[in-house]
Amino acid sequence: TMWAVQTGKIIDELTGHEGAVSCIAFHPGGTTLYTCGATDKTMMIWEVFTGKDEGERLRHNAETIALSAEVQQMSLSLNGRRMALLLRNGDVLVYDVVDPKEPMLLSTFSTTHDAAGGWQGQVGPSSKNADQHFTTISLSPEGDRVLCAGESRWIALYHARQGFLLSKWPVTSNLDFEGAVE
Repeated sequence: TMWAVQTGKIIDELTGHEGAVSCIAFHPGGTTLYTCGATDKTMMIWEVFTGKDEGERLRHNAETIALSAEVQQMSLSLNGRRMALLLRNGDVLVYDVVDPKEPMLLSTFSTTHDAAGGWQGQVGPSSKNADQHFTTISLSPEGDRVLCAGESRWIALYHARQGFLLSKWPVTSNLDFEGAVE
């Protein structure tokens, strides 16, 4: 449901997702709205307003993109060139959104092993950290880096276009002002 901020009245109801919406964001250009369904595994692209000041609706339907898993979170770069989706299966999808109505998939990469702690075979279904995963994502202002964190003892920084890990930092629970000890 879209509300008018000044009047508090309902402007419109956007329908199309088969389940709850897990994330929603305007493209920095201001007229395109992205919604992702938590259970229907889709992203919908709404051309909400015309470029005029009247705020007229352009149309009720949306373009739909099918995804491989449920969307956990979405992030848009400040310059409006990139969008990243964090899926519940640990994958990150990076889109070029220079044309907000037609996102082009640039890269897909997995964060599962990095969230769980490593790639040297110590991560598996029976390991104590197998259930760790990232729950939040953020794009750098230029859209060239992706930062992931959440239900993990790691924060990971990735290259958005190639998807490789640039750096990884441990999250400590040490509150001592003298420094962190592993």
